Amino acid sequence: MIVDEKNAVQEVIEQYVDCWVKNDYERFITLFDPAFVMMTVKDGKVATFDANYMVDIMKAGTSKWDKYSYNISHIQIAGPVATVELDEFGFRDIETLATDFFHLSKVDGKWLISAKTYAFL
Repeated sequence: MIVDEKNAVQEVIEQYVDCWVKNDYERFITLFDPAFVMMTVKDGKVATFDANYMVDIMKAGTSKWDKYSYNISHIQIAGPVATVELDEFGFRDIETLATDFFHLSKVDGKWLISAKTYAFL
């Protein structure tokens, strides 16, 4: 049922956020497909990273997260793939808006994050 699938996808993204806030990199890494790629535009060029890049930031981080807020503004599912738009403020104490676009794939009955594109606005 599509409602159940949307709830499952939303739960993965909420776990993603919770792991950042709690600095739980061990649980965090389990949310990603091994082929995960993250992209953004830096200095006019596409920059790519893997999930370990975020884990390294998380391990070194001292963010307080006291001003952090987020909203999952969109979830779309098409069979075994999904896309999610996450709007954030105060990510890692950065006091600006950010938008993340996640792509998830359902593999062996489990939703995993397969890609992320983001921008600070």
